[in-house]
Amino acid sequence: MKSRLRALLALTPEERRALALAWAYLLVSDLALRILPLPRVERLLSRLSTRRPEPGLSPGRLAQLTGIAARHHLRPMACLPQSLALQALLRRQGLPCELKIGVRRAGGELQAHAWVEHAGAPLGEPMPYLPLARPRSAG
Repeated sequence: MKSRLRALLALTPEERRALALAWAYLLVSDLALRILPLPRVERLLSRLSTRRPEPGLSPGRLAQLTGIAARHHLRPMACLPQSLALQALLRRQGLPCELKIGVRRAGGELQAHAWVEHAGAPLGEPMPYLPLARPRSAG
């Protein structure tokens, strides 16, 4: 517990704010995905994340902080809520990004995964998934 508190206090104010926002966006996305279709959840988070743009942290650091928030959440967070939260943080800073959903076959099973790309590169660990085409939302 003390090491977690020390780690939190070692963060800059901008990192603590991003960590708190990631935690909140994770909660919103996880709950919203239970009752709304993905495009509506994306629009909701987009509206929430464009209120006060704040330049600052790199996309890679935002991905790290989102991962930390996901590991210390109320319940385990799957890749889709994590990706939606990261997308919201990036958009809040005015950084272009794209949510990707992909599949792969592993051991005879079809597996799915969600991630975020910034400048054409996946954030976080590289994922060997085949991206699915996503329809563009109409507003």
